[in-house]
Amino acid sequence: MMMNIASFFQSLIRLVALSLLVAVLVIGGFQTSELSAYALGYSGSSDCNYLNIDDVEGKYECEGQCVVKGISGLEFLGVLGETDTIEYLRINNEDLDPYNYYYDEYNPYDYENREDFYRVTVEGKDNFSEVEIGPLVGTTMQTATTQVSDNKFPVVEKYLFDARRYEGCEVKGFTKIVSNPTEENFKSCVVECSKITDSRF
Repeated sequence: MMMNIASFFQSLIRLVALSLLVAVLVIGGFQTSELSAYALGYSGSSDCNYLNIDDVEGKYECEGQCVVKGISGLEFLGVLGETDTIEYLRINNEDLDPYNYYYDEYNPYDYENREDFYRVTVEGKDNFSEVEIGPLVGTTMQTATTQVSDNKFPVVEKYLFDARRYEGCEVKGFTKIVSNPTEENFKSCVVECSKITDSRF
């Protein structure tokens, strides 16, 4: 009789321990999935495609800092008062926006395969100006400079758009990484830009 009671309590303890273990694993798994979702940028909205964006057109105010090669060697250079204007690339008045062509063989809603080309016009202090062209893939746009007022080529720029922190996944800004890897005109910059208007005009 005593052994049956002891066996009963042992079974009960095992059952309680197993239940607690399952509860911990379930809660822990839920929290892990929530953290993973947050880390990946889920907004909790079913119509928010956080890995792709398509509303980057507009004007942005920018500031940041560069390391450049000066007369006496490397030096820091601040970036203030810069305006970046992003628009769809048009060549001979042809709009390269995939929403306007290739409807028979290209699905404009297939966001994972979209490659949109954009033109970026940069205006800065002391009459500095620059024009860049490049594709937007996912949330990253990488451009090459076609014109620059100081004639310091080549310049490659990467735009990292982050819409995840905003309601509706709207693009409100980007981080720009600027590189000129040549020995003579070396430049490396990080620039933060905030959208001031959705229109390029």
